[in-house]
Amino acid sequence: VSETSFAIFFIHPFVIMLMGKTDVFRITGAPWLDLVAAVSAIIFICVAIALVSRLVLKKYSRYVVGY
Repeated sequence: VSETSFAIFFIHPFVIMLMGKTDVFRITGAPWLDLVAAVSAIIFICVAIALVSRLVLKKYSRYVVGY
């Protein structure tokens, strides 16, 4: 996660905007559990996007996502 921290910082607003349009993380009804699930999912999705972009774009991924 530390290597992709800038990519997470750069990508997370877009992921939050996409997730905000759905009710995917209103699972339990307990706000704290839903918050932990949402934050974990956001980090996982951002890291996945950064790693996939690194595989696809090779050295040019640094210009797109910062990793």
